[in-house]
Amino acid sequence: FYGEIPRPFYFLFAFLLLHYMILDNGDGKQARKTKSSSPLGLLFDHGCDALTTTLLYITLASTIQLGNDGLAIHMGQLIANVPFYTSTLEEFYVNGLFLPVVNGPNEGIMTINACCILTGLFGVQLWNQEYYGFRLGLIIETLSGMGIIFTIIGTYITIYQKNRPKLQEALIKSTPMLLHIIATLCIALLSIEQVGLVHTKIVCVLLGTISAKLATHTQVSHVTNENLNPFRLIPVSYTHLRAHETPEHLVCRLLLEKKKNNEAFDTYFCSNQNQVCAGADF
Repeated sequence: FYGEIPRPFYFLFAFLLLHYMILDNGDGKQARKTKSSSPLGLLFDHGCDALTTTLLYITLASTIQLGNDGLAIHMGQLIANVPFYTSTLEEFYVNGLFLPVVNGPNEGIMTINACCILTGLFGVQLWNQEYYGFRLGLIIETLSGMGIIFTIIGTYITIYQKNRPKLQEALIKSTPMLLHIIATLCIALLSIEQVGLVHTKIVCVLLGTISAKLATHTQVSHVTNENLNPFRLIPVSYTHLRAHETPEHLVCRLLLEKKKNNEAFDTYFCSNQNQVCAGADF
């Protein structure tokens, strides 16, 4: 996580990241406007965001020259992924996503943009300057971490305000992420072979993928109206996702698009009690 690439690439990344943010914020609104939204689309959108979070952090860590500081790098990975998990948890329990005024999808991405633009203008040596004995890059990560703590606390406050009886359950369901945090700190601090330092990028991607898996499980439970099982091993079926597309959760709309020639199809209906689709024949 150190060294400099040709400066135009920093500007290119900032440009592409800005467009990613705009499209990510607008795709849901466009889908609802055109009435093409679906649980599967929501799951796909959040799944991509969960994976992208780690990749964005790796780019930021390289930009602000965190070097071989394994603890700082892995703590930064947690700073990026833990709020994403708690946000999906909030969405599950309150059936909505209430982002604070300062949040990761907007201000967080704009901060990464600003870092890339400044690096393109002044070079990576900017982040190696020391202030009060600390490198500027490390100061940026520390300030981001402090802001993330308030974001996480705000998530549970929102759950308390909008679904108070479920707050204790939400805290219990956060156990997998707590175990993930402990495992990350153990890898960074207690690894005998110093795996977190020798293979920093590989470990960072692995831990980020685990965080994405936890967040995706929460989102699957949300779109299928199931009880949250954070230790789920078997993914939900595509048919089950489509079975919950209608507001009444009565009909499994696993249909093919009608073409010019008429196509015969048979569908099975979902049980109103179990809300599980048996399948469809085409």
